[in-house]
Amino acid sequence: MISNYEKEKFCKEYQDYIKLIYWFGKGIMMSVHLQDYMKQLKGKNKLQVWKELRILQTKEIIDIHKIHNNNYVKLKKFALRYLQNKSKAEDIKSVNYGFTAIKRTAFVNAFILQYPIKGSTVDEMVEYYYNNTTLIAKHMQNTAVLEKYALNNENIKNEILNLDDISKEQIWSLKTKSPCKKMDKLSTFNLNNMQCRNIYISSIKEKTISVVFFDISDSYTVTKLSDIFEKTYYYLSMLFDDKKLKFTVVVSDTTTKDRIYNQKKILHKLLVEKHLIGEFSIGVKNLDIRAKVFSNVKLLL
Repeated sequence: MISNYEKEKFCKEYQDYIKLIYWFGKGIMMSVHLQDYMKQLKGKNKLQVWKELRILQTKEIIDIHKIHNNNYVKLKKFALRYLQNKSKAEDIKSVNYGFTAIKRTAFVNAFILQYPIKGSTVDEMVEYYYNNTTLIAKHMQNTAVLEKYALNNENIKNEILNLDDISKEQIWSLKTKSPCKKMDKLSTFNLNNMQCRNIYISSIKEKTISVVFFDISDSYTVTKLSDIFEKTYYYLSMLFDDKKLKFTVVVSDTTTKDRIYNQKKILHKLLVEKHLIGEFSIGVKNLDIRAKVFSNVKLLL
């Protein structure tokens, strides 16, 4: 039996791991992604990281699950209590590690690791990605990326209030098991349901906003893409009328990338009909996740 005192001691000693899993994986992360982060941040090799993960496992701070031949590290309730500063385990919701959740964390972290990570410490990483993207935002908590632009932008200021209102309404609805009173707001396209559709702001620069569309289920058709492009364009243009939009569809394999490219004439026609040609750029990025992570696993939900 590991005492809470001892667990807390190891949470403090290895808090970089706990914070990475909590923020960048929403509580669950592939061990290979943790190894990549720790190599860049601390210069640790894979064996060092694995040994330290095993220590956290023996101290009942994490669980390690073998899923589709990959090791996933999941935070246990004590680690969540430690980070959220909660006194009781009953106040903590366990981490969901269903197939959709593990696909999402695989896409998010594989995408982030395609580029040099921002920050030289975990805390700096969290601060950057939380305030400048929606990639690590918690569910229904997407306003941080807008905060710095609210001072001189009434539309953004109002949208932050709107998103906060929606979040409070849903929390109240879940606690009381009552229907939401503001379903008109909840059904409006915004940062919250962009997140639910695996659409994220990956950067906001002086003249451009980059948006990534993670096709975690290999289900994007050009018709579906034209629809979400349209909604994303009008929503973000309402907030940022001085910036161009750059859209990137992120896929799991070469086959999916080729399928989208082969239908680009149809997509062009659909965007012409919507009067959206030239309003944003479109790219397709293959993370090769199917081969690297989910080989021999059907990605469809």
